[in-house]
Amino acid sequence: MFHSRLVTVALCPAGHNCPVADPEPSERVSCSWCGTSVDGVPVTWTVQSGARGVEYLCERCTRDNVRKIEGSLPTDYW
Repeated sequence: MFHSRLVTVALCPAGHNCPVADPEPSERVSCSWCGTSVDGVPVTWTVQSGARGVEYLCERCTRDNVRKIEGSLPTDYW
């Protein structure tokens, strides 16, 4: 997934990189996991697109999610 201030590109259900509309800079967005709300999307947040639509994860929840994924990988992976 690639995120810039101009356009967000996410893997769509068809497996293609599809543009996803960024919210207006003044639009309030919330983290899908913890509910933290901010005006505009900070560049440190993660945006993901899926069956539930566009979701945002704050920096802390993104870091926690990565740790969970890494923790579930078998030791042979490393």
